[in-house]
Amino acid sequence: VKSLHTELGLSLDKEGIKVVEIVQFGVGKVGKSLIKLILSERKRIEKEERIRIVYRGLLRSNSYVLGEETEKYIKEENFNFPKKGKPDLSEFIRKRNTVFVDVTNSDEITDILIDALKHGANAVTSNKKNLVKSFKIFKSLTDSKGKFYFETTVGASLPVIKTLLNLMETGDKIKRIVSLPSGSLSFIFHHLNRGKDIAEAIELAMKLGYTEPNPMDDLKGTDILRKTLILARIIGKKIELSHVDFEEFVKSNSLEDFKKGEIGIFRDRINKMRESGFVYPVSRIEGRKVKVSLEVFGKNSEFYNLKPGENIFLIYTKRYNKNPVIIKGIGAGPLITASGVLSDILRIGREI
Repeated sequence: VKSLHTELGLSLDKEGIKVVEIVQFGVGKVGKSLIKLILSERKRIEKEERIRIVYRGLLRSNSYVLGEETEKYIKEENFNFPKKGKPDLSEFIRKRNTVFVDVTNSDEITDILIDALKHGANAVTSNKKNLVKSFKIFKSLTDSKGKFYFETTVGASLPVIKTLLNLMETGDKIKRIVSLPSGSLSFIFHHLNRGKDIAEAIELAMKLGYTEPNPMDDLKGTDILRKTLILARIIGKKIELSHVDFEEFVKSNSLEDFKKGEIGIFRDRINKMRESGFVYPVSRIEGRKVKVSLEVFGKNSEFYNLKPGENIFLIYTKRYNKNPVIIKGIGAGPLITASGVLSDILRIGREI
């Protein structure tokens, strides 16, 4: 049996424990949080799930380590990797127990994931950029030989994508999704709605690790735009980024430029809108309409009492027409995201 599993690219140790090999791209905030989480939880996972998670690769933009020595680097928290240049990943892309994990903010990993999935390896990503390229690329990732999960691209570790897929698998039809799918903007606008200065709110969100690596992705609305496209594609809309009705919340390309010039205009705009209620960025998907904009909510709205950092998703379906499925919870922070990534890795471990 063990010989057969080896031929199939699977791996069982002598005790019959399934071995899942991780090749991870990125050792930023989420990447380091994931490593620490796996190190702290893998004994429990092995005991309860009969799944052993081992690292077989860590890759940064300019260096990498591959093979069994990867374990030494993660245990020592040493991210000064010995090898430079383009890595040879051919050893891993045909193994069914390999999981390629992309926790970067790069748009250069997509082709690697597609190649791995095509050959039968698996992939997990928290990186939205993989999923917002052309619809053809989206389908190459999601309709592949290997298993591909990306729950944390929308809502961090909240079960948003899983819920949508489960509803559709049972024959329900998604009619409308109204959401605030950004923990960072939820945090920032929560404080703006209560009178805190925007510069202070942004600084605090960055300090807590809530923002994207480039905080302008949040402030301009780009992050919500990407999540909206992912949600729309999941429920069957064959659209591109350019099809979303969207105007950037701010025009500045850097946080420094925003603070020097546009911050006053933005502050005045939000204060004017606040005269009618609380202001939040909102994603709306209904019929052919896919839109991202700033909206005002009164006291009777589900949005009005959001806690700082909370995401909210109101999912209206054929069955849940008048009373939507509501998913709400903290949707930001490296550890929260890493938890969702680990959940996807374990899901693959159970299925292979």
